This record gives sequence, C-alpha cells and structure tokens, in this order.
Amino acid sequence: MRLKKHLIIEKKKDTEIQDPELSYSRTYKKGRSKDALWDEAFSVISKNCMMSAKAFISKKTRIFRGHPKNQSALIVDPTKGVARKSANTANYYTMVIDHSKRWAKYPKRSRSIICTNDIPSARAYGYCYAVFPYDGSKIGVCDGDDFWMSFRRTVASSGDIDTINSDITRILRICRKGNEKSIERAKGSRFLKHLDLKWGAFKKRCNEFDEWVKANGNLKGWYVWDLVTSEVNVEQGFNWLREYNGSLLNLLEDLYDPDKNNFEIIKPGDAINAACVELWTDGKSVLINLEKMILTDVLERLAEL
Repeated sequence: MRLKKHLIIEKKKDTEIQDPELSYSRTYKKGRSKDALWDEAFSVISKNCMMSAKAFISKKTRIFRGHPKNQSALIVDPTKGVARKSANTANYYTMVIDHSKRWAKYPKRSRSIICTNDIPSARAYGYCYAVFPYDGSKIGVCDGDDFWMSFRRTVASSGDIDTINSDITRILRICRKGNEKSIERAKGSRFLKHLDLKWGAFKKRCNEFDEWVKANGNLKGWYVWDLVTSEVNVEQGFNWLREYNGSLLNLLEDLYDPDKNNFEIIKPGDAINAACVELWTDGKSVLINLEKMILTDVLERLAEL
C-alpha cells in the first residue's frame, strides 16, 4: 500500500464526515474523528495514553501522521465510520490480510489509522500530528517506509502489491464456473463490481479459478503460469503464479505472510528500531497538531501529566 493512497481525509460538516479515501463518494454520520482543544486532548492522554506519552518523551517511540486538517487536536476512533478501502487500486490484499489467520494478531488494515515514525514523511501528506494510541492498542510495524513495498521477500519478482492486484482482476475474468473461455465476455461485465469489498464473493471466485485450473489438467507451478499467460495473451508478468500449488487463496496468503516479510506487532511504549517505517493501529488515538503546538511545548505538557 502506498501510504499516500490510504491517508484518511475527513471533513466535518455539521454531523457528517466526507471520506474521499473511498473509490466512490460516500457520506456517513458519526465519522471516526472528533475535533478537540488542547486541554481536552491532554486530559484524554493523561487518562488513556500514558504509555505512548512516556515513550514520546523519552524518544523511545514517536508516532506521527500527516493530515490535511489544521485542527489543534483530534480524537480518532478507527473502529467507527466506513471501513478503509484503497482509492487507486483493488482492495483484494486488504481483504486477504484482514481475514488471514496469519494476520490475526495484527490490527485490521480496514479499521486502522495509518502512521509513520518519521516527521518529514508525515508532513508530505499534510499537517504533522503526533499520535498517541490508547494504552493496550495494537500497532503493526512494516519492514519499510511503505506497506506496499514491505513484501520484498515474497513479491519482488512480481513488482509490488498493486501489480498483483491488477493480475488478480485479470485472472478472475478468465473463468467462471461452467465457462472456461469467458475472458472476452467477462470484459466490461459487472461480475467483478465491488468484488474487492465482498469477502465471500471473492473467495468464491478464487475457488472457481482453482476449479478452472483442475479442469485444464490439475496444473501447478510454471504450468499454471503458462496456462494463464496464454489465456490472457501475454508473454510476461504473473510471476507470482509460478508458486501456485492448487489454491489461489493460499498462494495470496503466502505472498502476504507477515512473518516472511519481517512485520512486527507492538503495543504503545514498545520501541521501534527503524528510523522510517509505516505503522498502523486500530486503537483509539489522540492526535496533537505539531504545526500549532511546537514539539518542545508538547513535551512540556506531556511531562506535566
């Protein structure tokens, strides 16, 4: 995931929040962000976020987020509002990760605040806020400054997650149950519409792909790659399919495996050992705008708690 593609932009208008991160416009009531004044924000930190505050003061862990809204402070609950969805690519990888047992201990990407531990990276996307997750929150840590590029050990030969998303869309057009040669007829059809939002429908399509492979000789590995590239009339790409072993979903879980790609799970107060990494948390958090209150003043207020 490109961090810039997943920044939540929330604009308050009366009681409604507009979330342009979605690929289609949707307005919903009771959004996930609440504006706050400094006194309220630091009061909430003193009651709920002291592990984050202590780590921030000691420089053990400092978490930041770029946001287009220039408010003194925000209180964000990522479990509310509409679930996050990629704006510029298919949502397949988020669904697989959210439902995979290998990611069970991690925060759900669809219900998280995306952050960084690097101020310049945060400022690239708006006003820089210091982020203080509630004590006990789960925090996922990428092996790099960008989620999409943190799977180098498993998808390097295929490009990145965006490339695999495009490949998935193409191969799910190849076959439908009982119709092995439907790629041309499937183009422009509605059967893929919102498929990246519906886990049950996505699993069904993946199973249909598995059945299509079986019907063509129960192939595996390079033979599946050759079958697919011939079907879509290309001579390269789809390199990740060379590891296919009978289940498209299992292959995707292998590609997105957090252990193979050095992801970590921490909690507020734990140290982050890399200088610039993407983070995400599904915990309620307090955000302090460092453009309105300079860092030294924030540290003084935290020390007084």
